[in-house]
Formats: sequence, C-alpha cells, structure tokens
Amino acid sequence: MLSDSINTNATSAAENSVGRPNFVALTRLCFHRATTRARAQQARLFELNAARDLALLSADADDSTEARERLRCVADWFPAALDVRVLAESRGLLPWTG
Repeated sequence: MLSDSINTNATSAAENSVGRPNFVALTRLCFHRATTRARAQQARLFELNAARDLALLSADADDSTEARERLRCVADWFPAALDVRVLAESRGLLPWTG
C-alpha cells in the first residue's frame, strides 16, 4: 500500500547514518502525523496541541517555517475571542517562532 511505503520511508529518514534513531526527526514525524490525523477527524483542539508542539520543536531546531505556518493556519481557525489556554499559548508563539 502506498501509505505504508511512505511511512516506512519517513521512518527510515528519521535514522542517522549509523542506523540509530534521530529522536528529533522521529518526534517531528509523530507531531506531523498527529496534526494530519486530528485534521482528518476534525478534532481542532488536538490539531492545535500537536501543531503548537511541532512549532516549539522546530523552533529549537531552527527549522520553523513550515511548522509556524501550520500553527498559524490552525490557530486562525478559532475565533479571536475564544479563551482557551492552548490557543493563547499558540498565538503567543507565532511572533517569536519566525
């Protein structure tokens, strides 16, 4: 199946040259999968949590452009007046993750 080969290739790419796992890449892959699955299930708060964590991880690795845009798209879906802690944290991350 195509999705199985994509998952295998992505997991293989998350290993270093010695065959040991690259935990940052594996973590990034897990957060990416979590955002994709949450979006498919229309679970916006779960998607927001995963996108926020992905943006934090990517900012630490100096590779935050895609993660920041994903977070911005998810956070912008919510109304501005909504008072939810994870949303406030996510919106607070947006100015400094770039």
